[in-house]
Amino acid sequence: MRKKVTEPERLDNFIHSFSSYNSDSKAIVLRLVDQLGSVAQVASLTGLSERTIYDWISEWNKKKNQDL
Repeated sequence: MRKKVTEPERLDNFIHSFSSYNSDSKAIVLRLVDQLGSVAQVASLTGLSERTIYDWISEWNKKKNQDL
């Protein structure tokens, strides 16, 4: 059973104040894309541009291929 998030406006403020460009937040954004399946939806949730998210996906795929 899923629980409802209390104080969603505080969560929204936290998400938008979170540093968008550190490796932890990039990983969270990429996980959201994987889970939700929609770059547009993740962009809307995080306040990031779709272009930025697509760039991060590209960076991840390049890095993943170099590590193999």
